[in-house]
Amino acid sequence: MAEQIQAIKRHINSVKNTEKITGAMKLISAARLKQSTDHLTYAKDHIEPLISKFAQILTCDIAPEIYYEKRLDMRQFEVGIVPHSSEDPVKELCILITSCKGLCGGYNSSLIKHAAEMNENASTVFVPLGDKGFNYCIKHGLDIFEVEKFSDIYADHAHELTFNQILKLSSEVLELYRKSEISSIKIVYTKYRNPIAFDIDTKLLFPLEKIGPGGDGDIDNTSLFEHDNDHAYFNEIARSYLSMKILRYIAEATLCEHAARRIAMKNANDNALKMIETLSNKYHTARQNAITGEMIEIIVGHESQKLGKVQKKLGE
Repeated sequence: MAEQIQAIKRHINSVKNTEKITGAMKLISAARLKQSTDHLTYAKDHIEPLISKFAQILTCDIAPEIYYEKRLDMRQFEVGIVPHSSEDPVKELCILITSCKGLCGGYNSSLIKHAAEMNENASTVFVPLGDKGFNYCIKHGLDIFEVEKFSDIYADHAHELTFNQILKLSSEVLELYRKSEISSIKIVYTKYRNPIAFDIDTKLLFPLEKIGPGGDGDIDNTSLFEHDNDHAYFNEIARSYLSMKILRYIAEATLCEHAARRIAMKNANDNALKMIETLSNKYHTARQNAITGEMIEIIVGHESQKLGKVQKKLGE
């Protein structure tokens, strides 16, 4: 009985230590959730207007058609609509944003499952931003874009990447796109709904969709005449557009990550408190049973002594 009581006591202490850790992580995630909310608000207020202007420039009448024309994809070759040739793009590129840390519930597993479904026919080249997605791609032998050149970026925290790092990555990705070696550029991330819910979303980054009848929205083409047929100018705009898009979606994905971790740590903390209560009750019951047993033994021993004395007197 004593060993059982000590085992329960050790279990209680272990769960209490876990409860302290989950409680601290819950508070940290709540603080980072507030910071990430501010970052996303800033991105929506200041980065999205620039993204919108860049999109209008890239789809104006004098922009290279490669940035908004529809490209052939692998599915067309499979059903025999278009004859396959080595010059035709056969893959799409997917930027996958995951976290570098765990303890965030089903956050990463949901993203990875979605990515696996996209790669059902091995038709996707992945750009995994975040250690969890990077490790999954390596483990399952998925096609990773320039893995040796960008492995340090892939294994880093997505929200800690600098703008220069993202610019460098965007340049290489767009070069592949301009050579028609990929048919499209997509991004898979978590879309924030509220502090307790998010959705897995996929956005098409390239090719762009024409805006309005002329595709130029409120952009005055006359202001761009000096850049007519200047592909370097539009290539730089495309690089900035893609980089800002990635930054904007990283901001939203980071917010979802902290929200998911806060919920996971809250649930773990609540479960730990319930377990401590259950074990404490079990401990008190076992201790009470042990004390009761000891009292019974004392009473029985005392009564046995009395009975022995009575029997001795009767024998005399």
